[in-house]
Amino acid sequence: MRLHYTIALFAIIAAPVIAKADNVNLSTGTATYSVTFNSATSTAVSSTANPGWTASIPGAVWVNTTGSGTASAPNGAYVYSTTFTLNSMSNLSGSFASDNAAMAFLSGGSIVGSDSLGANTYANSFTTATMFSALNLGPGTYTLTFDLENGTGLASGADSNISTGPSGLLVGASTVSATPEPSSLILLGSGLLGMVGIARRRLFSR
Repeated sequence: MRLHYTIALFAIIAAPVIAKADNVNLSTGTATYSVTFNSATSTAVSSTANPGWTASIPGAVWVNTTGSGTASAPNGAYVYSTTFTLNSMSNLSGSFASDNAAMAFLSGGSIVGSDSLGANTYANSFTTATMFSALNLGPGTYTLTFDLENGTGLASGADSNISTGPSGLLVGASTVSATPEPSSLILLGSGLLGMVGIARRRLFSR
């Protein structure tokens, strides 16, 4: 009977290590995104469709500051961001599209400074989803940021927009606990076998 108790006790101890999971949905339309423009910050809202926004990401919706995909928005830089917390080593992956060009960044947690995750161009910003990822993120609070420029004919990195137009962001992203390294799994398995062996010896020595 003590054999069963010993195995059960070890399982209880090991369970948090095995079962701990961080599955955070960071998709627009699910996660809350703030957007900053001209030093004013508001909550991004779901937007109606624009005929030119042909990029599609399952589970995600286009967001912007106006709720309209056809109304013109002021030219300039829009900074969209969402914050999330991880409790275990995790991987982040996703894709995004934007009107117009944008760059994705990740900061906080185990990252020193800010990591650039991906960028699109004015030619494909709202017609093609751009992939991004960040692996082996340690526990902590992170901020996923998209720096978006509105306007057409924009020089790279400048705000000298030629004309106004609609603006929007589409993000599909999530986190998942990183797969334990083989050495960690071997150590865990060896520990379990060792506990079983000790318990069996104690059982049969009586």
